[in-house]
Amino acid sequence: MEEEKSQNLVDAVRRKVRSSVTAKLVVVGIVLLLCQIPVAMISGLRLERMGRASSVESEVASKWGKAQQITGPLLELPVSRQKVVETRKEGPRTVTEHDVLHVSPENIEIKGSLAPEIRYRGIYEVILYRAELTLRGTFSGSRRVPDDGRNWKISGEGGHLTLGVGDIKGITDIAVMIDGKVCRALPGIGVPRKGRSLSGGIDVPLPGTPGGNSGRPLNFEIRLRLNGCRSLLVYPVGRTTRMDLASTWASPSFSGGFLPERRTITPEGFSASWVINEFNRDCPASWIGTGVSFSDDQYAGVDLLKTVNPYALVARAVSYDLLIFIIVLLFLLVAEKLCGSWVHPLQYFVAGLSLVLFYSVLLALSEHISFNASYAVSAAVVAALGGFYARLIFGSLKTALGMFCVMMLSYGVIFVILRLEDYALLAGSGVLVILMAVLMGFTGRLNRRAE
Repeated sequence: MEEEKSQNLVDAVRRKVRSSVTAKLVVVGIVLLLCQIPVAMISGLRLERMGRASSVESEVASKWGKAQQITGPLLELPVSRQKVVETRKEGPRTVTEHDVLHVSPENIEIKGSLAPEIRYRGIYEVILYRAELTLRGTFSGSRRVPDDGRNWKISGEGGHLTLGVGDIKGITDIAVMIDGKVCRALPGIGVPRKGRSLSGGIDVPLPGTPGGNSGRPLNFEIRLRLNGCRSLLVYPVGRTTRMDLASTWASPSFSGGFLPERRTITPEGFSASWVINEFNRDCPASWIGTGVSFSDDQYAGVDLLKTVNPYALVARAVSYDLLIFIIVLLFLLVAEKLCGSWVHPLQYFVAGLSLVLFYSVLLALSEHISFNASYAVSAAVVAALGGFYARLIFGSLKTALGMFCVMMLSYGVIFVILRLEDYALLAGSGVLVILMAVLMGFTGRLNRRAE
């Protein structure tokens, strides 16, 4: 009889322990889910601050010069054709239809340098630049009209040299020479005419340009000083386009549809060279009207990137939030069992909320100081709060120090993962494997401890 009572008591203790562990694990899971709500709010705050930084950049760029896209130069020649139209009163009659012939350069060579400048608006910084570009090239003397079945002919003499500029507000100086003679450049594209392909830039009238098969090439040289923001892209209009860009900016991103054939990047700056032929881009040697569109993926150039983007790094840190939450909450669960203290579910939730505070502090500090310093300060502050809270819960200095060390180690591991970049997924997976092994080691003996 006594043995039966003793066995019943042991079974009751087992059930109580098991139910207690199960309840705590359920509490930890609920806390993890609830804490994702403030984490999502932090992510929304990051997007709002990033949008604010982008709007400040747009505002400054609108007064200085936006991201620049250079298209051209193109040679424009007037063309016309005879067209028979039907009228009710007069019957068929012949009218003259006018349009514009666009001719691409035979070859073009572009050399440019970018002098970056950092401007500040409040706490936000904007990357601007002053560019000096020289465009040299030749238009072939054989300017045949494309045969589209409509019998277009070059009408008379005269023409225009046009150069598309993304934001003409950024033009500070321009000089144009045609066949060694200085020509006057007009602001904008001039008087809108039917069939023009470019919507904004400069217009150089060429009243003496012969049309048809003159047999004489047309040489040009354009020197352009241009203000812009962050990005400079050039469309390779020539049958052969060679471009060389250099700058003192040490963190370029080569963008557009073409990578440079040669590039050199050092702490003192970069230099890059492109060679693009007519088969690499969708632009014919000549066309009539607006039949060619210059798509963004056909440009080549460079973006001046920030060496450290705090918003992107904060976003990457937030992506590992569950890892930190699991480690810290499991430490509380282990400490509860080892110390024999009962931790209220509300205390688990408060501990989780303190971890959310890390990302808020990190985001706020990274807008004022370097990301590394922001990360270190945020980790130390939140870890100190965690240690202080563990001291209040368990009344043990050793447990408090253990909590502080575990949190600092966890944030340190995440920081290393953030810096690994290419190996971040591999390192994160390794940490998860180690964490799973610890979890298995802790939970695998729970039923034995109850016996």
